[in-house]
Amino acid sequence: MNKEYYIMAINEEFGCPAGFYHSVLAKDFEEVKADYGYNPWYAGPKRYGGTLPSLPEKLILMEKNEYNYDVRKGADYFYVISAGFARCLPEIKHNFSEIKRVDCVDSKGIARNTRDVFIAIPKKFKAENCLDISKSKQISPRGVEYESLHFKEDLDFDIFDIVNISSSQASLICSEKAKKIFEDHSIRCVKYIPISDINASMQSHMSELYKPVGFYDPV
Repeated sequence: MNKEYYIMAINEEFGCPAGFYHSVLAKDFEEVKADYGYNPWYAGPKRYGGTLPSLPEKLILMEKNEYNYDVRKGADYFYVISAGFARCLPEIKHNFSEIKRVDCVDSKGIARNTRDVFIAIPKKFKAENCLDISKSKQISPRGVEYESLHFKEDLDFDIFDIVNISSSQASLICSEKAKKIFEDHSIRCVKYIPISDINASMQSHMSELYKPVGFYDPV
């Protein structure tokens, strides 16, 4: 029997709005207002010979608003996770290559002492390494949107993301095991969209642009 997988999406609660996440990850507050986009966690591995260097010893996360996400994509190459989410990870098999605690500040550089955050760097999977390509159908020739997603039967990761998949379709994908652990640990602001439901919904939209089951915003 094929395992069930879920797209992790934003469940809007207090401090967890959908839409743009106003934040900057930088070496210090001065860099927040400078050209922070050249940093590896924004620029990506190609600029650094194919592999991201380790995170520096000192980092800050500036959040413009008072967010309370347990997990949120900061940019293509990092996620912001809470202490509670970080405590779940030893119980599951994940594709984060580095997890580091960082200081969180507001838009004035004042510490948010009530928010304990970590940066998680994913080692993204190539589509051919996790998807059953014979069953998974692409919508666009660039390969960033899919009519359906079918995973290899021997895939044993519980949380991961995929290189070049459209950010409007998916970011983190988790297994049934991970979903249960997150729910048992009361991870907030996440709803779980079954991949099987999305695949079924696409059958009547084969020739149209990607249409999920209702609207959802990936974490």
